[in-house]
Amino acid sequence: MKALLILPALLAITACEVPNSATRTSASGSTEIKLQNNQNCWDNQCMRYNAYNGTFSIPGRYSVNAPAGAIRSDGYISVDAFQQTYARARRASFNGRENR
Repeated sequence: MKALLILPALLAITACEVPNSATRTSASGSTEIKLQNNQNCWDNQCMRYNAYNGTFSIPGRYSVNAPAGAIRSDGYISVDAFQQTYARARRASFNGRENR
């Protein structure tokens, strides 16, 4: 009986959206995401940012760099560059540390 209650609860939890990171509008009118050291999310796509190394990672995969010049000196990244970096991070090889 408990198993029947667990499945709907898990489905409800996974259906929740992850809040987007803080943003601003650039002079050209495009949205830019404020990078913070650790978790950054946009449109339910989350990855960790390491400000010291300037790299992004998804748990269990190796870190990747953002496209050249994508990270602004004030710590913002465009939505397009964030999505490109997320795609790179998803394609990165597994590092054998999935549960850390």
